[in-house]
Amino acid sequence: LLEAMEVSMLRGSIVTFNSAISACEKGLQWTHAVALLRLAQQRDLSPDTITYSAAISACHKGLQWAVALQLLGQMEAPDAIAFTAAMNACEACQQWAIALQLLERMVEADLQDPCAENTPYIHSFLAGGPVDCFKHAVLCLLLQCMSSSDEPVTYIDTHAGQGLYDSRSSEARLFENFKEGVLRL
Repeated sequence: LLEAMEVSMLRGSIVTFNSAISACEKGLQWTHAVALLRLAQQRDLSPDTITYSAAISACHKGLQWAVALQLLGQMEAPDAIAFTAAMNACEACQQWAIALQLLERMVEADLQDPCAENTPYIHSFLAGGPVDCFKHAVLCLLLQCMSSSDEPVTYIDTHAGQGLYDSRSSEARLFENFKEGVLRL
């Protein structure tokens, strides 16, 4: 999809890359997520905490704790979400001592647990927006690539939420992200 954008003379922004990296994370494609982060850097885009956190989360799901730590180390000022993602990667690979060291660094930096925040992500506000549509398009392309081989693939969407979102709801109408997303499609 990013290549198609280039052919159409559209230059991806860091938000575009963040969406693609997030889709790779959800599609269990950690190598693609890290490659996209590197590509964003090569294109002189400035990866932000979202970029790194999504790539670190992809490494967690790919059981790549060492790569997750490398990415965390490249961040100028890692936030609680990035630390938590790296700790999750260490935990998944039974790297308990390193996970505890990360927790200690997080506490020393006076970063709060992201779960303690009072601003939860609520998909009904953002469903159908441009980034959401792009994420789903990238995920579909990844699934097509994975299913084009003779090897069987099992895909389970563990973050599907309620599945259907009403664009007439008060939540959707608050930001009206769907107008620039699914309505334009």
